[in-house]
Amino acid sequence: MTEFSRQFAAGQNLGKRENQEDALLILDLSQGRHERLLFVLADGMGGHIGASKAAQSAVHHFGEIARTAAGPLSQRLRLALDGANAALAITAVRDETFKGAGCTLLAAAVEGGALSWISVGDSSLFLFRAGKLLKLNDDHSMRPVLSAQVAKGRMTAAEAARDPRRHMLRSALTGEDIRLVSTSPSPLALEQGDLVLLASDGLDTLDHPAITSLLKRAVRWPPGATAEGLLKSTLRVGKMNQDNITVICYKQNKQEHKQDHKHRLLWLLFAVACLVLGYLLV
Repeated sequence: MTEFSRQFAAGQNLGKRENQEDALLILDLSQGRHERLLFVLADGMGGHIGASKAAQSAVHHFGEIARTAAGPLSQRLRLALDGANAALAITAVRDETFKGAGCTLLAAAVEGGALSWISVGDSSLFLFRAGKLLKLNDDHSMRPVLSAQVAKGRMTAAEAARDPRRHMLRSALTGEDIRLVSTSPSPLALEQGDLVLLASDGLDTLDHPAITSLLKRAVRWPPGATAEGLLKSTLRVGKMNQDNITVICYKQNKQEHKQDHKHRLLWLLFAVACLVLGYLLV
């Protein structure tokens, strides 16, 4: 577990795997009181020798491009995604272990009190607000396809749950054309007390009711304790072959909003006092 600040934290666990194939990056690009944060999570495609390298490469190049590009963070996400994907293609030419390797990628940006995101693969972006858990991005595994088959009566829910294809990815970063991309239609305004959660598919061991129940209990917890609680709850299930688990938690800080309001009020009072003083001296 690594806690970065009162507002955001991240945690990882190997699960029951021998190698850590998840990678994460947090960039704090804030200037003064103008908050600008970037969270990036990648999950290497399991079973490939270059899985871990692919994930590390993707978050590194994504972060570098997003950090140095111009404009709001929300407008840099697609550029950074394409750049990270291109970097995998270039590396595959130079490094034999990269050939056929790939990863999922999820990035979320918080800027000006609003959330933007982009994702490829099956990592999840959640918003927990007022006791309700909402998944914001699309799932690019086969699970939604199988669920659609269940809805049409072409297979049972039990058959879908056992289907060996359910974890197969329909889209990933491999250096080739990206088939499916999930993006925020526009920046989503955050409210005080909102919790934003990025998670690799290792957290899928917990269903939505279980995650919701934990987050309800964690309303007053700091982000680090929330991330730790999610990891422990996942491991407590004792799933065979538990995948790597990575979570990043961001909590909209009420105290900072109060401080910003206090600063604006003080500046307003100062300006009024200057005007009054100027009038008296004339």
